[in-house]
Amino acid sequence: MKVVLYLSALIITLNACKGKKTGSEVNIPLPPNVVEKVEERFEPKENEKIGSPKKAIYLDTITDLKVSEKFFYEDKKIYMEYAFDKGVKNGPAMAFYENSNPWSLHNYKNNVLHGAYKTWFENGQLRIEGQYDNGIKIGNWRFFDEKGNVIEEKNFSENPEQ
Repeated sequence: MKVVLYLSALIITLNACKGKKTGSEVNIPLPPNVVEKVEERFEPKENEKIGSPKKAIYLDTITDLKVSEKFFYEDKKIYMEYAFDKGVKNGPAMAFYENSNPWSLHNYKNNVLHGAYKTWFENGQLRIEGQYDNGIKIGNWRFFDEKGNVIEEKNFSENPEQ
């Protein structure tokens, strides 16, 4: 149930990113039994005792399993975030450019890409749109240039590709 609530909050937040939200504004509320554990840090700056987080995991204190994993830029903005269920990548994952614009949104099921897949150019324009089914590209994929024009369409229904 806790994971469902966490994933619901993540999906709502990611959907909000399509509009006005940026990576620096993504702040997904965690259940009270989840704690942050910083695994890697950047080198401390002159005025810091310890460096800012580079990688953090979020653990359920009851099960001791990972529920989320985040990677950060040195300025503490989120670079990438993954959702976990029972310690395994399950659900949405989102990455951001340094300017906080979304870079990619994809989904995992049991550590494998599964479901909608999108990437954007740094200017916010959609770059790639497609679907995965258990790690295999399926259906119609569209590729765009930085102005939003479709430059290629590829259908993987006949010949699925990993």
